[in-house]
Amino acid sequence: MSFIYAIKFPYDNFGQERENVQIFSETMITPRDTNGFQWGKRTLELVKRYGLIKSMILSPKCCFSFAGNDIRYANIFLDRLYKKRNCSDKELIELAFSVHKEAGSDAIEFIICTADDEDRLTITCIKDGTVHYNCSVAWLGDKNVFERLQQLRLLDEEKNIFAAFKLAIEKSQQPEKEDGRFSVGGFIVQVMYCFSEHRFIYPFLFESHHEREQIVQPGEAIQFFAPAEEGGYTATCRGSTKDFIIDLEQPSMTIAYTDRYRYAEPDSINSSTNHLMLPLLIQTDSGSVLP
Repeated sequence: MSFIYAIKFPYDNFGQERENVQIFSETMITPRDTNGFQWGKRTLELVKRYGLIKSMILSPKCCFSFAGNDIRYANIFLDRLYKKRNCSDKELIELAFSVHKEAGSDAIEFIICTADDEDRLTITCIKDGTVHYNCSVAWLGDKNVFERLQQLRLLDEEKNIFAAFKLAIEKSQQPEKEDGRFSVGGFIVQVMYCFSEHRFIYPFLFESHHEREQIVQPGEAIQFFAPAEEGGYTATCRGSTKDFIIDLEQPSMTIAYTDRYRYAEPDSINSSTNHLMLPLLIQTDSGSVLP
């Protein structure tokens, strides 16, 4: 089960007070989530390891997020949307709601964030058989993670929303029964609106991770960059409308999530996944795709 969280927040746009939005998601896909797909062998290996992008920028003025027990319906929604070519925000929401109802209980849920010509932002949440309009906060997926996130924020343990989201994911990780893998996790993906460019973006992000807990005595320096052999790594995240790129410094490796390229033709024409942003593994130094 995934977890998606969207929130409006006050934003100072060069002295003008505006409302912006942040949408957070994680990339983990469990083995159960891959059932029913006709994956290529290499694609399936990478999806199980690195997941996929669950918050996609469909246009400069629209970001679409999904979660559920049958993510094929996210691709069904995208396929029907792209066949329409043009539609209003109202038609977009109606289309998403029709797919949600068709899929049945818990199969697929959506958050759709849009901006109008005046850069006014709207969050719409589609879940539990209902369309929730004009939300200030919306979430999809794992209820336990949501409750953990609320605890962290309400108790002021972590006021930074990104940090609170990441910590809630880490504290809520429970192994799936069938193979011991976590049900949520992977990389954290953020989307927000850029007023200067009048579009949704994946903002640049730099992270440092430690797999081993540090015990720092008074007066000792904190180790910010753990070596790879200790399970640490640094990651730079960047993106465009069609791609989300994670550069991992220690192994000199890049993970490119994209809907434009696939490892093999069967993945390109796969009607269950052809519109989803799936991972490619690239050697950073040479730029070549790893087999």
